[in-house]
Amino acid sequence: MFRHGYIYHDLLAEVGPLNDGQVRTHRCLQLIYGVNKPLNIRLQGEWQNVRLCLIDEGVDHYISGEDDWQICYFIYPDSPLGHLLKQSVLKDSSVSVMSHDENPSLIKTVQPAVRPMSLDDVRGLLETILYVFTGRRAAPRTGLSVSLKLNDMLSSRSLNEVTLSELAFRMEKDVNELADEFKRETEIEVRTWLMHHRMINFFDALEKLDEHPDLATMDALVRESGIAGLSGLDRMFEDLFGMPYLRWVNSDRGTIIMTEKTPSFHIYS
Repeated sequence: MFRHGYIYHDLLAEVGPLNDGQVRTHRCLQLIYGVNKPLNIRLQGEWQNVRLCLIDEGVDHYISGEDDWQICYFIYPDSPLGHLLKQSVLKDSSVSVMSHDENPSLIKTVQPAVRPMSLDDVRGLLETILYVFTGRRAAPRTGLSVSLKLNDMLSSRSLNEVTLSELAFRMEKDVNELADEFKRETEIEVRTWLMHHRMINFFDALEKLDEHPDLATMDALVRESGIAGLSGLDRMFEDLFGMPYLRWVNSDRGTIIMTEKTPSFHIYS
């Protein structure tokens, strides 16, 4: 069974048999769902059997999914989704076991036998979970003039040459003004979005290669995307998601990575 990675412009997800191998902690909220049955996870020093749980940033945990499938979402705390989950689910706690059930109400998904789940399917499952446990529905944001203009500018430039200061200058704004306008439109930090854009650019370039690259080629692709080489990508993954990039993709089960081509930002009401 392969593990699949999904990189959106506002979150990251992984699907497959998830076995951490060691205690993880990271700077994102983590929402974990057992596809076919509950999974084992060590939380606050104790093993628990859960079907669905939410973990706050900075909480030590250890997933033992064995050979079943799990879906894990990494969500930025300072985002609309992060704020919603903190307020409606965690409620000042660091961990919320949302379900022990074999079949949580209204949440039905089937393990993909051959092809990976699509980006829309993975996002759709997240939105179903949100509706079941918060009563909120996701809808696309409108009025995204600044973010769309930024996306157009980045699509025509080599990302290793792009800085936030340059983008602000080209839009006739200072950096703080650009950051404030982007945050008002999307409720996401512009630096976080730019970082995801760089990751997506790297994975898209990787996908276009005819054969698996060596480390030198991968390092060059990472740098062309504006990230400080493979060591920088490793640090980014470990900080945000609790595991270095090279360890994440070096699973003996293999990794397929899909990326969101057009930025999407949501409101939850």
